[in-house]
Amino acid sequence: MALLMRFYDPQQDTILLDGQDLRTLKQSAIRRNSGVVLQDPLLFNDSIRANISHSRPNASLAEVEAAARAANATSSLDAESEEAVQMGIANADRIIVLKEGRIVASGRHQQLMASKGYYASLVHRQQRCLIPNDAAPEPALTPAFAL
Repeated sequence: MALLMRFYDPQQDTILLDGQDLRTLKQSAIRRNSGVVLQDPLLFNDSIRANISHSRPNASLAEVEAAARAANATSSLDAESEEAVQMGIANADRIIVLKEGRIVASGRHQQLMASKGYYASLVHRQQRCLIPNDAAPEPALTPAFAL
């Protein structure tokens, strides 16, 4: 992700974005047209405003607040805000799926769900709030008492 967002340029080989060498594209253009949703939150040791406006350091307070509202930014997401974030992801033009540092899929939400790959498994797990081992049926329990 650091390479894709041009925090660093590749030391060897080439990364293509829509067929263009990433190094020929402006950092600001890439970041302005990209969104990143990490599994773990990543915040710089700075203010919330600085974190939100990282790619646009000259953004006004109104622009930062509008971006926070558009992203439904909360310190911990309630169910309604989580749904709004998921809808934003589902409506993205392109989602790039990383697994262990490698791109394993790319496309729109509907395409990635239809492929039944890694992305779809993440979405299903998140919707069920389960990890694979928890998906197995629970054994029947003998009631301790009867009414």
